[in-house]
Amino acid sequence: ISSSGAPDSNFIAAAATMPSREDTVRVYRLLQRGAFRGPIDVLCHAVGQLGVTPENVLLSLQILSEASLITYKNEGHCVFAEICEVSQKTDLTQTETAQFLLSLGNETCNTSKTM
Repeated sequence: ISSSGAPDSNFIAAAATMPSREDTVRVYRLLQRGAFRGPIDVLCHAVGQLGVTPENVLLSLQILSEASLITYKNEGHCVFAEICEVSQKTDLTQTETAQFLLSLGNETCNTSKTM
């Protein structure tokens, strides 16, 4: 994770799989219940109960943030995430993180389409 809170390219390359659309939706829906502020492992556990891996939680947060669907700040052990007001659908595959994952030749990208 970089100092800005974004996963760095080494983390992304290590994860090397795009979170599925369903995983990203699960993260988004959890945040629809209310903003989250706390340890990242608590958030990963909460979403993990829905079947999402910790890596995909972090990547989903980054993708949603880059798409301006959420505000996300990672301060090391503590993260803050909340839903932003949006007026139109967004293509998640056009985010920087998604484009990087796609450039790795990930054929199993399922986070296509819009939210």
